[in-house]
Amino acid sequence: MIKNECFGALFYTYKNMNHQNILFIAIPTLLFIFLMLKLCFNLQQKTIERIILLISLPLIIGYIGNVYYYGLSMHKRALQSTSQINGCGWLEQKISFNYRKGRSEQAYKFRTENWQFIEFNGDTKSHERLPLLNQLKLRDAVCFRYAQNVQDQYKHYLLTDLQFNPKPPAY
Repeated sequence: MIKNECFGALFYTYKNMNHQNILFIAIPTLLFIFLMLKLCFNLQQKTIERIILLISLPLIIGYIGNVYYYGLSMHKRALQSTSQINGCGWLEQKISFNYRKGRSEQAYKFRTENWQFIEFNGDTKSHERLPLLNQLKLRDAVCFRYAQNVQDQYKHYLLTDLQFNPKPPAY
């Protein structure tokens, strides 16, 4: 009984980790293993280099695959979700954040007809699937659909549909 609960907790923890957290755990663990190998078995430098190469290559390939799969599965889950919410509102703000190497991530902040604010993910996959995102200007009236139970790592919802509102409400 205890064994199953332990594995359940480990699986839940791994399932809810994002790819950056996995790296922060994997790298110190690997360094510890290499240090123990060096101390316990008194291995030569070339042997340790080969072990490092054999272990790190699959980790790097796995990390790249995980990052790619994470983005694909998140959008796929949003599109297939049964808890889609429809709403209408205005584009209140385009947000650029997390600047790295001349690139940044985007998010879109909408104000609904009920005067609530909702932020949506504006990644490349969203722009490919919803070309209207590229045309939006501030205060444009739109109707949107999103999956309530799918969010990115920054807690932004993923848009599953977006259209200009033919009968915009008063701003």
